[in-house]
Amino acid sequence: MISYKQIRLEIIIVSLLWVSVIASYILMPEYNMQFVFGVIGLLIVSVTLKKFYKLSLQLLLLLLALSIFSLVRFSTAFGVRFLDLDLVSIFLLCLLIIKRFDRIQSFIQPSESDEDQKEKNKKASIEFFKKQFSSLSVLQIEEKLQNKDLVDEAREALILLISEKENKG
Repeated sequence: MISYKQIRLEIIIVSLLWVSVIASYILMPEYNMQFVFGVIGLLIVSVTLKKFYKLSLQLLLLLLALSIFSLVRFSTAFGVRFLDLDLVSIFLLCLLIIKRFDRIQSFIQPSESDEDQKEKNKKASIEFFKKQFSSLSVLQIEEKLQNKDLVDEAREALILLISEKENKG
């Protein structure tokens, strides 16, 4: 589980957004759908931040991106806008992207460890099939290779077994 120290930036951003929501509620209790979506999204981010960090960070990024164009709002009382873009949301989104780029990048592309794990799983599957088929003769292995329903790992295991048996005999 992730510690509070590791998600300090996210906690600060969420807290600032909650301050904005509360100030809007107190100063101008006018609610539109964008504001309601912002509050609901912020509530979900707040609840899931510690336990489901990856989901929470993705949702926070999405909410901030949508709030740039006022599709989601965290404030009805005040805001800093330029060319109909929310500058506070742009700042918070850029800050989050810059500080958490490595984590965001891991959402987009699998890390090398994921690829290594896939390769290890594939090798383990091939070894499993080699053990299963090791008692078969070369002729029986060739017959099994004709089966089109074989998974790739089983096919590779059979090909390896043929080459090993032909080299021995």
